[in-house]
Amino acid sequence: MTLSKSDSMYFACADVLALGNQLATRRDLPPPDELQRRVSAMLETMTRRCREAQIPDSDIEEAKYAVVALIDEQIFRSPWPGRQQWLARPLQFVYYNENTAGEGFFQRLERLQVQPDRRHVLEVYFLCLALGFQGKYAVRGGDGLLGLSEHVGSQLAASLPGSDVISPRGEAPETVRGGRKQNMPIVAVGLGFFAFTVVIFMFLKAFLWFGTQSAASTMTKAAPVVPAGKP
Repeated sequence: MTLSKSDSMYFACADVLALGNQLATRRDLPPPDELQRRVSAMLETMTRRCREAQIPDSDIEEAKYAVVALIDEQIFRSPWPGRQQWLARPLQFVYYNENTAGEGFFQRLERLQVQPDRRHVLEVYFLCLALGFQGKYAVRGGDGLLGLSEHVGSQLAASLPGSDVISPRGEAPETVRGGRKQNMPIVAVGLGFFAFTVVIFMFLKAFLWFGTQSAASTMTKAAPVVPAGKP
């Protein structure tokens, strides 16, 4: 079976996204240098899988940026004793020579929103938002982020196969009994998109939780934990 570009991108990124899902709550991570090596290896695996699926390098780099931003932010929130040492040289600095991924994430997201042929990359950004990435919105308590997430979710929902036609033999959406036109209330449409976003979020939290157990185990296996207070 041939996977769609969206499915191929998702499965290529799933392991590292699963790791990012739980980094914010873990204390038992290896020392910063070792953790960075292991995360980098996972990113290399992600890149290889994407290339095997014939995803363009430009799309791979765009998706990788989102994942790197998520990992750095999750570690920033974490109780891990090595957090400060990691943040002195975060992953975004290693890969992109910057410390502004909280802004850059949303700049890239905005560009992707007007590129219909790159919906598979936009999905990765949406997944990062669903897993808790806030970036520049964190300084104002996430205000405005839910609306953006809903909007991105609605764009992705609209691009799903069959989103415009529910039944090939059904009536046109604007017609009702008697041939009179009836529009769905805007509020109902908005609630529909919101519900889609929530369902996707809950599914991801459940699905990625299982994957995280393996990914997080990989991070902690046979590696010493950084003692509290030790740089």
